[in-house]
Amino acid sequence: MSDVIDKINNLENKINSLELKIDLILQKLDNTIIDNCNRMGNHINFIENVYEKVKYPLEYVTNKLNYKKEYLPEITE
Repeated sequence: MSDVIDKINNLENKINSLELKIDLILQKLDNTIIDNCNRMGNHINFIENVYEKVKYPLEYVTNKLNYKKEYLPEITE
């Protein structure tokens, strides 16, 4: 009978240990990972907004440079 009680106590200790580990994981998930994901999402939105604003002017300049490059004579020495 004592052996069964020891096994039950051992299982209770393991369960308590697992509960503490799960609590720690949940705390890290809530505080660290979610905050970092939100910050990364804000950064991505910022970059997309900047890109939308400079996309067409940058394409215009690139097209003009490519046009000039194509139709201007090459300088050779």
